[in-house]
Amino acid sequence: MEIDTSTPNAGRIYDYFLGGTNNFEADRVAAEQLLRLMPSSRSGARLNRWFMYDAAARLADTGLGCLIDLASGLPTVGYIHDLVPTARVLYNDHDPVIVAYGREIIGDNPLVRYIQSNLTDIAGILDAADEHFGGERRVGISFIGVAYFFDLPVLRDILGALYRWCAPGSKLAISWLAGEPADVARFASSSFAAMYRQLGSPVQPRTLDEVRELLGPWQIEQPGIIPLSEWNGVAQWRGDEAGQEESPLDLYGVIVTKV
Repeated sequence: MEIDTSTPNAGRIYDYFLGGTNNFEADRVAAEQLLRLMPSSRSGARLNRWFMYDAAARLADTGLGCLIDLASGLPTVGYIHDLVPTARVLYNDHDPVIVAYGREIIGDNPLVRYIQSNLTDIAGILDAADEHFGGERRVGISFIGVAYFFDLPVLRDILGALYRWCAPGSKLAISWLAGEPADVARFASSSFAAMYRQLGSPVQPRTLDEVRELLGPWQIEQPGIIPLSEWNGVAQWRGDEAGQEESPLDLYGVIVTKV
């Protein structure tokens, strides 16, 4: 499979922020430009990854043995099935190169499957989940580090489809880039946002009111919708990266349940 290494890719830039090695010179140059515009980008990526690990452990601890990881990305610094080795896990990504890497990492593990599918085809992903989970629909879902790359109608479709499909007791962990309305509007005209638009992956932060509206019928669990920097245990994990935020926007995390 031929890979264009001359054009930066948002997924490989994210891999670079996480300390991964699945990136190329063009990605590293673009990543350093983004870090100059917003130095907390690396810390934000690592916060998202830490939240994914913590959420997967929390979901598994509630007895959920089937986990869906949406827009899984590159196989960098760990996978959910490493943390919860007894769970059935379904990964997905739209990029065939990323999926090929992921399948190579997974190997012949019968509990884990990696499919190529765009999140706009959420019905196809859920069909694959039905097949992989043997019809079990009481599941845990990870939707972390990706919701802010979709516009509102698409997000409503995705979250609505997930809610209708899954059984009561299912849980969804999701992260958001959010802030006050004026700060969200100001972000759109920033050089940082412009660079992501050039990469073909426009970042679309939300207000907290929009986040609550999008979650709709899902029941919000404690501690609620809070900044990832305040999530339990994160201070110890972050170490020297604490205090780097300079943006009025923040990354928020929440776990919700279908009752």
